[in-house]
Amino acid sequence: MKSENLTSIGQSIKAYRKKAKITQSELASLIGKTESSIRKYEKGLIQAPINVIEQISNVFGVTPYELMGAAYWDAKSPEIGEQVKRHENFVLFLESLDYAVEEESGFSTVPMQEVADQIPQAFKDEFENAETVELEEASFVLTHKGKTVTFTNAEFEELQRLTKEVIEARFYKKLLETKAKK
Repeated sequence: MKSENLTSIGQSIKAYRKKAKITQSELASLIGKTESSIRKYEKGLIQAPINVIEQISNVFGVTPYELMGAAYWDAKSPEIGEQVKRHENFVLFLESLDYAVEEESGFSTVPMQEVADQIPQAFKDEFENAETVELEEASFVLTHKGKTVTFTNAEFEELQRLTKEVIEARFYKKLLETKAKK
């Protein structure tokens, strides 16, 4: 984790601790850590493990997200962060080709049994007793040379996958041609 994130998280821990009128020693005792560890978390010198962040947030009566911000989800489920980066990079690639890309979203209620197998393991406990779940449905509006097309999320992911395959095919074709000339 970047040092500015550690500093931000440390400041958040300190602010919530002071708001709760708890000393570093008391917080350490409540979560089974040393006062020195709490001091290092608050100064951003070391990263608190995710289970410690969850314990600290429980002491303060807040969610880990309130304590860490988006860094919590990155730490809890890093594969989601990687998917987001790939998506953002693909959008930048399309924009470099003079496509305007806008994301639109809406929500729909879906029975839990339809999506249970798609929920990352790290989040299963949060949906344990849910009968339905609200899903954000994204669509992507691409505009190029005055023409506009809307892609569903699945179609946009397919576009990304196919684009990657075309580039890889061209790359390896060129690589083989280069080797054949030697």
